[in-house]
Amino acid sequence: MPSALKKILLLLLGVLLLVSAGALWLVGSDAGTRLLAEQARRLSGDAVQWDSIEGSLLGSLELRGVRVRQPGQTLDIERAALQWRPAALLEGLLQIESLSVVGVQIEIAGDEEDSPPADPFLPAELNIPLDITAQDIE
Repeated sequence: MPSALKKILLLLLGVLLLVSAGALWLVGSDAGTRLLAEQARRLSGDAVQWDSIEGSLLGSLELRGVRVRQPGQTLDIERAALQWRPAALLEGLLQIESLSVVGVQIEIAGDEEDSPPADPFLPAELNIPLDITAQDIE
């Protein structure tokens, strides 16, 4: 193999390793998870906010003081904690080991007489490409 080709392959391998390490840092560290969460907050137009976030996307995650604001609707969550197995996604499975939500308040503005009755939300009607298992939900 020519020397120039070896150098190019080693350079590409080095770049791939750096990108992989950066991606693992983003999802595997507290700081990286906070950075990703901040980007999600900005993309939502500040419709989703929280007071604190701890943990990482590769293990347990806890949010406090969650607020979701949409026209005519608000959702406040005092505390939400999630533990899951991200590696199960490789098998097409969203495996939640525990999900705990405390202090939920939902407000829907508007006059009930003016709005037609809404169809109930049925989770089975969601069309997602994953099977979902949940062991402990509070």
